[in-house]
Amino acid sequence: MRVLTIVTITTFMILCAIRLTTGLSVGQLAYNTQTELHAYESGEITHYAHNLRTFKSGENTQKESGVKESGEDTQGDRKQVPIGAVVTDHEACSDVGRDILVRGGSAVDAAIAALLCNGVRTPHSMGIGGGCFMVIYDKLSKKAVAIDGREVAPIAATAKMFSNFTGYNIGSKMIGVPGELLAYRKAHQMYGKLPWKSLFMPAIKMAVDGHPLGNSTARALTIVAALINVTNIPNFCEIFCKDGRVLREGETVRMPKLGRLLRRIAKYGPEFIYTNDKRVHKLVKEINQAGGIFQHFDFTMYNKTKDYPAVEFNIGGYKLYTTGAPSGGPVLELILNILKGFNITAVNISSTEKEAELFHKMIEAFKFAHADKLYMGDPDFVQIQKRLEKMKSEDYAAYIRCNIDPAMTHNVSYYTNLTAEDSHSFGTSHMSVLSPSGDAVSVTSTINFYFGSLVISKSTGIIWNNVMADFTFKENKTSPLQFQANKVEPSKKPLSSIAPVIMTDKKGNVELVVGAAGGSKIVNIVLQILVRVLWLNQTLAEAMGAKRISHTLIPNELDYENGVSKELLHQLEAKGHRLASVPNFLTVVEGILVKDGQIEAVSDKRKLPGKPSYVYRNKVLVSKRLERSVSKDNVFLKCPTTPSLPTDTIK
Repeated sequence: MRVLTIVTITTFMILCAIRLTTGLSVGQLAYNTQTELHAYESGEITHYAHNLRTFKSGENTQKESGVKESGEDTQGDRKQVPIGAVVTDHEACSDVGRDILVRGGSAVDAAIAALLCNGVRTPHSMGIGGGCFMVIYDKLSKKAVAIDGREVAPIAATAKMFSNFTGYNIGSKMIGVPGELLAYRKAHQMYGKLPWKSLFMPAIKMAVDGHPLGNSTARALTIVAALINVTNIPNFCEIFCKDGRVLREGETVRMPKLGRLLRRIAKYGPEFIYTNDKRVHKLVKEINQAGGIFQHFDFTMYNKTKDYPAVEFNIGGYKLYTTGAPSGGPVLELILNILKGFNITAVNISSTEKEAELFHKMIEAFKFAHADKLYMGDPDFVQIQKRLEKMKSEDYAAYIRCNIDPAMTHNVSYYTNLTAEDSHSFGTSHMSVLSPSGDAVSVTSTINFYFGSLVISKSTGIIWNNVMADFTFKENKTSPLQFQANKVEPSKKPLSSIAPVIMTDKKGNVELVVGAAGGSKIVNIVLQILVRVLWLNQTLAEAMGAKRISHTLIPNELDYENGVSKELLHQLEAKGHRLASVPNFLTVVEGILVKDGQIEAVSDKRKLPGKPSYVYRNKVLVSKRLERSVSKDNVFLKCPTTPSLPTDTIK
């Protein structure tokens, strides 16, 4: 207590000295100091001085700057220029990620903390009961790594078990073994700076203390409740119901069981779930009592999380990095290779007629690329290397361009002789992170449908995925090859459309971090953002604000958002496209663009309450003077090398 008192008094004296020499208020500097003091008491932070090296808190400023797409803000006559940003589909989680960067954390640290937060604030879209695909760019080495945290089928799963499943597939049998947490751990081991434990604190507090139900989660609850009587699902209603109905926007939601679990994972790592025999036995028993097919080894022998050099390809003077199969990355690369041969510029949208021609080419590229996707699957189970090489080939892209009919579209048989099931998906969440050091993370996470399988662990509060719905269930005699590629097999990963992207310039500087949520339409929408930014010379806000279209070949329909020009739709219809209006929106994009040294971070307004959060460095480097003062007094450098968590008091 005596040491803490000395620390507090010394800190206050330092802040007062800064107030006299800079004119900045003590309150503006004290926010971060108070936060770090709390962390010091808890043993979270190893080196306080490092965390204040170049940053200053902007709590009050951030409230205003969050809606400014340029990221610029002013404080008095001083102009603040952003040097980093975090964009998620929930404002609280963007702030959590930003605060990690302010403390000196890496882009990966910020992403993990924000993902954990999102699992609490947008539990209908993602969580530790699901999986993810991640791209990490390291500015120093100018290399990008992909991490595959996709869920896998349980060991006991067979194709025959699922042959009669159709439509809205939920329940315990649809749960795949989650890879989310193990992906976080792998990323942190490779690029983490702050202690693993400290990244969990914001999410734990939100889960235990409760928080107002967000707009997107409330909407998802309404949609699910219209399909299924969720009030009859006890573990679900324990969290998301009140007075016999689902919660409404703004009402308090608490997840104390999940909070307790996160506290233990913070302390013991993912091993608390995956290798703790007692815990594994309990989870397996819960899942199987509800009709699941899990075995003890599904957790204890899980080794399917991978890291590998990110898929890399050149577009003009830029390098794009994304994830490999079974994600949508290879499909995205093929579409870009097709379109780059058309030499697209802003002239292509100078009139409705020209825009219709561009959209038609884009739609046809979608259809050809999604025909190739029908052959894709888990590369550990399916021989797809030759097809992947073909999809990367310039000659193959040129061949497809030659077969795009400028006058009309065609039936499915023109693009492929395969058939497939129509895909259904609702959930998923994307976030983009750019750190002040120039590193970046683009990560898309999912539990598949809204609230996954609708099965929630009674003991831990984990919302389990329903990723098994992403496999191909029915064998069609006309396309046995497609069934083989994505059929259910033990420990196999199902096909995914997720395609996180990081783009760098010739010097290796990050120019764009982007990705989307929205199931089978993800690739097509990420592509449209890239086309608008790369070739149509639009700002990120303009690109993300534009109305979207999508075509996945099967069904042979062109989906479009309300607001797409009627004249444009009329011209596309004249080319034979069958139109299908989407009542709300197609996908949700979160992105960061760096242009001429200016950071533009944009959160998609289609999903609320998302927002960008910026990291600022004032031109007056006050924090450097503060660091020297701290170092001189050597007060905060007494933290333990391996800090421990506070005593677990959640019962």
